[in-house]
Order: sequence, then structure tokens, then C-alpha cells
Amino acid sequence: MTEQTIISVPLSPETLAALDAWIARAKGTPSRGEAVASLLAGALGSHSPSSVVPSLVTGRDIV
Repeated sequence: MTEQTIISVPLSPETLAALDAWIARAKGTPSRGEAVASLLAGALGSHSPSSVVPSLVTGRDIV
């Protein structure tokens, strides 16, 4: 298993609600931590940093 580091990130109620909405639409119902890791991996892998925040805040999938 790959070594992992746990980080704590404060989220506004609106951002947390958007994250929970994304989780509800995701396949397999990931945990919040898994969802954040998945969104971050997608953002770092193929999207510019500026495209992540609006998508996460609005609850829309990153395209």
C-alpha cells in the first residue's frame, strides 16, 4: 500500500454541501476523503487549477 498523508482542510457549509452532492452522484458512493482525493487527482492530472474551485463550489462535475 502506498504511504498516505492525512490533511485537514476547512470547508464552508456551501462547499461541503457541493461535495456531498457530488458524492451522491458518484459511482460507489465514496467517502468524503475519497471524493476529495478523486477530485484533486482529476484536477491535477488534466485541468488547470483555476477550473477546480468554481466546479467544486457549484457542485458541478469538472469537465
